[in-house]
Formats: sequence, C-alpha cells, structure tokens
Amino acid sequence: MPHAGLRRRCGTRGHAENVNRLEELTDTVLQQIVNWGKSVKLEFGAFKTQLIAFTPKARTLRVEMDGQILKTSALWPPCTVRPGKSLANIQQTVLVLPTNLGAHPENVRTIYLRVIEPIVTYAAGVWGHIVNKRYIKKSLMSMQRGFALKAIRGFRTISTSAALALAQFTPLDLKIREVHQIEKVRLTGKTEFLPNDISYEKPVPVKDLLHPARRPTIKPIPSSEHRINSEMTDSTLVTRVFTDGSKQDDGSVGAAFVLYRPGDTETSVTKKYKLHSSCTVFQAELYAIWKALNIHKLIHANHTTHKIYIDWVKGHSGVIGNEEADAAANSGARMHKAPDYSQFSISYVKHKIRTEHHAIWQARYESSPQGSHTKTLLPKLNDIKELNKCTQTNFQHTQILTGHGYHKTYLHRFKIAPDDTCPCDGTSSQTVEHLLKNCQAFAAKRHSHEETCHAVQVPPYNLPEMLKKKAAINSFTSFCQTIINNIKKINENN
Repeated sequence: MPHAGLRRRCGTRGHAENVNRLEELTDTVLQQIVNWGKSVKLEFGAFKTQLIAFTPKARTLRVEMDGQILKTSALWPPCTVRPGKSLANIQQTVLVLPTNLGAHPENVRTIYLRVIEPIVTYAAGVWGHIVNKRYIKKSLMSMQRGFALKAIRGFRTISTSAALALAQFTPLDLKIREVHQIEKVRLTGKTEFLPNDISYEKPVPVKDLLHPARRPTIKPIPSSEHRINSEMTDSTLVTRVFTDGSKQDDGSVGAAFVLYRPGDTETSVTKKYKLHSSCTVFQAELYAIWKALNIHKLIHANHTTHKIYIDWVKGHSGVIGNEEADAAANSGARMHKAPDYSQFSISYVKHKIRTEHHAIWQARYESSPQGSHTKTLLPKLNDIKELNKCTQTNFQHTQILTGHGYHKTYLHRFKIAPDDTCPCDGTSSQTVEHLLKNCQAFAAKRHSHEETCHAVQVPPYNLPEMLKKKAAINSFTSFCQTIINNIKKINENN
C-alpha cells in the first residue's frame, strides 16, 4: 500500500465522465506511484499488477503503468456463478463423498464459514447491490446448498430451505447485502436506521495517530478493594476518579465519573452524561474515561509533572467510588435531555442489519412450500439454533428432523420399497411421526422417553419445549438415534 503522504499527493479519484477521461486519470495516478517508488528506491512490477473491473465498460480500459499495458480482470461473478479453481477444488473435496462419510459436519461448517463465505462476499461493498437479481440468488443458493447438506449430513432430496435452516447458514444473498450495507455506512457515515444528524463514529485516521514509538504505555495496576477504600482517606495520595458506563434494558445509555480530591472521604465532583440510544456500553465506558481525563488535566494544569494510573475495579463489590459511579451512570441514562454524545458505532449497524435479515430469513423459512416436516418440529430458526447448542449434528438426527431417511414412507416415495406399511402392525404408514409415537418396535424406549419428559414437566414430542430441559432433549436425541440405528434391520427382516 502506498505511503500516506503519497496518497495525499495523488488525491485523484476514479470518477470521470467517459472511459477516455478515466484512462487519463488512472495513468496519471499510476505514474505518480511509480515516480514515488523510484524516489524511495522501490520498484513496482507492472507484470504483477492487474486492474479489477466492476462493470463491463470498465473492462475495455487500456491503462499503462511504467510503459506497460496492465491486464484487466473482472471481479464479479467468477466466485459464485463461475467458481474459480480454488473454490471448485474445495467444493469437490468436501461435497463429493457420500452423506454418511466425508468430513466431519463441524469441519464442513468451519470450511464454509471461514473460507467459502469470505471468498464469495469479497468486495461485496462494491457489487453487492446486484445480488437481488434472481439468477444470482439462484446461483448462490445452489452453491450454498451443497455445503449445507454436508454440514447436516442429510440426503440430497432435502429442500434448500430446510438444509440452510438446520445448518444455520444465513442465505448468501442476505450475507452479501449485509457486507454491502456495512461498507456503505463506513463510506457515507450515515445509516438508514437513524436520522442523518446521528453520524458514524469513525476510527481515528492512521495519519492522526502517534508513532508507535511515541505512544505512552498504559499499565493497569492490580485492584484491591481494601487498598482503594483505605487510600481514599489518606490526604497524601493523588486524586482518584471512578468511571462507569451503563446501557439500560430500554436502550437508554449513560456515562458518569466521580472524583475524590486528596484527603476527601466524600465525592468532590460528580458528572453525569446521556448518550444516544444507538451508542454501546463500551462507548459509554470510554466516554466517561475521556471526560474524566479532561477534568483531571484541568485540576493538574499548574503542575509541571503528573502521572495517570489506570486501575480496574470489580463491579458491585462494595468499592464506594465505583458504586457511586455506577449509580450516576444509571441516573445519566434516565435523564430527559438531548444526548451529550450522538455517534453510533459499526457494531450498532451490524446488529440492526443482522436482526432485519434474520426476520427476512424467518419469513422465507415459514413461507417456503418445501420443508414442511422440519417446520412442524422446529417452527422458528432460533429453535434450531438452540437445538444445535444442545446436540451435535449427525446422520441419525437429520433423518428425524427432515423426514428424509430410512423409513418406508420415504423409501416407497422413490420406489425403493414396495410399500410404506410398518411391520409392527402391517397397516400403518411408517412415517417419522409413527415411529416416534406409535411403533411397537420401539415401545420400551418410547416409554422411557415419555417418563423422562413427564418428570421434568414438558411435552414428550414438542421440541421447542424440550429444549428448555436438558434431560428431555437428551432423552429425545437418544430415542431418535435408537430408531434410525434399528429401522433398516427391522424393515429388512420383514
């Protein structure tokens, strides 16, 4: 990356009224980079440099760097519509093996989340606006589906809607839109979730930071409740300041600090501040420290030298100053006044976008014509999330949750079994519901499961309710495993 001074000297942005003018501007900037490199004995290899074109028109550019014509490559959509070699090799390695073999589901999940998703969403801040096109959504969904099926170890006939939900893979078009929206906020400093007068708290530019060698080192000193309370009454000690930030359940945010001058046993100064509801508790904590440091500087303005020590104090542990700061921060959050600080962090935007996209995903899941069996058992995406926390994904559980497995109703549907009747009575259809609730072959295990659920007072076949009791969900998963491990043998013997 060019030096900050070079970026300031170049200062040219690639916006032009036509392709010819854009070529001229680009040539000028590249020549300035080459000249700067030569001035510091640094050479740029034109043969290693490529232009990335984001539009078809941009691909026609003829740009020179140090007398050589640069190659132009397109960014979108090779990574999804036409996968590159690296992505294609990963897909082939992970997806080619049978459902019950291959990589462990957690390994597949890790590969997808840490490798595939970043590749696909790369530079989505530029091209993410086109992801709403139907053919792009279809291509993304097709690629994502394969990884989801492997992550849940499910049959290929499982619907994409159910596979993504059980794998907890956010649909890629929503993930791309998230990256695009976040990058837009970083560039514009505004968000659709807040009025325009509430701006983005941008990180301090690198050029405004002190050189690392000149930055003072802050060394926190060990905290001790006895030391803090006893030193506060010693008139020979330094001024002590306690700070705190607070975010209430209703979203209101406050910050405060209390100051004790040397020798004082009661608060000398208390300051309370109200922050905008979009601020995080971490912003509130830092705002309180910043304000406290400003006061501290004024107090010591006539001193030639003074030191500032940072000391962490455990909350709600009886430290007088800390308890007063906590109460003041809570009071500041409840004040009816204009906020003293009104800049939102990028974490606020991420939270709002992800909440919005989760609602969209939930609506898609509920309205999908496929995956009705899964939706009956787990009607909410959050139910699936909780289930994944309680159990490990495996081949047996996925069959029960999707209705795609070794039971005869499914096999008969694909002409693998001559009929769908269960050998237990010769008349009932061998569905997942029948196996769970009625099949006599599993009567003993069923009775044990129902007794366990009765003991913890939850319905024995209501998954969202069973998730609230560890004993119930463990009993259910064990019951499911017993059914799938024995159903093939039972059917073959009859």
